[in-house]
Amino acid sequence: MTSRIITFEGKSLVSAAIGALTGSDQSHVAWQTPDGTLWEAVDDGFKRTPMEGSDRISPLYRFHDRGVVVHFFEYHQWCRLSVEAEAKALKFLQTVENQPYGFRTLFAFMLYPGSDPQPKKLICSEAVLGASIEAGRPLVERCRPWNCSPKDIFQSPLLEWKGSHRL
Repeated sequence: MTSRIITFEGKSLVSAAIGALTGSDQSHVAWQTPDGTLWEAVDDGFKRTPMEGSDRISPLYRFHDRGVVVHFFEYHQWCRLSVEAEAKALKFLQTVENQPYGFRTLFAFMLYPGSDPQPKKLICSEAVLGASIEAGRPLVERCRPWNCSPKDIFQSPLLEWKGSHRL
């Protein structure tokens, strides 16, 4: 197995605001490691959710409501992550685990693209882009991690769509 990038079409007011400001249905993004653990930034910080049994969809239900549409992506075959690259991404994710959520960054990244307004706090796309940078396969070029949106990750040319699911 390989890492998966998962984008979400959320249904909350925050999701609607993100969609309006980015022009996209994609309002959230997470990284799922080969062992099925989901890593994502949520309102109480950057969290890890292991899968239950062999069900790779099970971690998605921890923070997301039924009816949310998710899209699964993997790196294209020509740029798959090596075992070493997967380990580097995982190390990054472990390093930022439990960092607080960057509420100010959430909207500042779209309105004020200068410097990171909350350097010790994360938003979802910032964490996913950070893991991809550490793995040596940045999903988005010429974009500061705190200025990256779920739409930017969704449109990455390095990713191949593997399917969708409604929670």
